[in-house]
Amino acid sequence: MKGLILFLAMLFGSVSLAASQGLPEAFRSGDVDAIARHMGKSIEICHLDDVNIYSKSEATTFLTRFFGKNSPSSYEIVHEGNSRGTARYTIGKLTTSAGVYRIYVYFEDKGDQSTIRELRIDKKV
Repeated sequence: MKGLILFLAMLFGSVSLAASQGLPEAFRSGDVDAIARHMGKSIEICHLDDVNIYSKSEATTFLTRFFGKNSPSSYEIVHEGNSRGTARYTIGKLTTSAGVYRIYVYFEDKGDQSTIRELRIDKKV
């Protein structure tokens, strides 16, 4: 019984990661500053076929341009999980004025803080 409770606590703890950081609302509203608060000093951004490592300020500029061209109307988390060690990820569906995108956010946990290390933006076909 104790094992089941621990398992459920871990499962629901990871499911609420993005929500507890306010990221769904930030993507839903295109709030770049709220997203940037969770970035590390550098972040890998993969957009369509373009992959680059950006500084936090460059990533903020990239996202500002992206949301300027793709005004968001909704965002929902499709899946969340744990990856190797202290890494976590979320996969979301972002609906915008220019189409629907699959958003993959990869986090690294350091202590009690999660930092966005990678952001993938793929156009859904």
